[in-house]
Amino acid sequence: EMFPKDYFLISKNLPFLVGLTLHHPMSSDLNLSKEQIEKIQMIKGKLMPDIINSAKKIKAMEIKLSKDMMSGQKATDMLTAVDKIGALKTALTKEHLKCIESVLAILTEDQKKKLLEYAGKGHKN
Repeated sequence: EMFPKDYFLISKNLPFLVGLTLHHPMSSDLNLSKEQIEKIQMIKGKLMPDIINSAKKIKAMEIKLSKDMMSGQKATDMLTAVDKIGALKTALTKEHLKCIESVLAILTEDQKKKLLEYAGKGHKN
């Protein structure tokens, strides 16, 4: 399990830019200014508690759903739970998109290019 990443609706194909800018082994290549680092850390500090709480809630709901199914509940009785889990994952992913946008707004064009290169995304623009 990759907690909390596994609890996003799109958990594999969107970059986690806070981690890529602050913690990736090649993040020093970005040459972030002190101000940029502080801004990214503020984003992290503001978002992470909500992300962790949402992911914990989703995980608990998924475990309950699994237990309910294994104890003989009908699939049709679980549809509301699935919709609730989906709505929470969607909301979490929407916040992730806002986070990506916020981090990108802090970076220069050259830093964005370097980030995409070391993240292995292969984007040209």
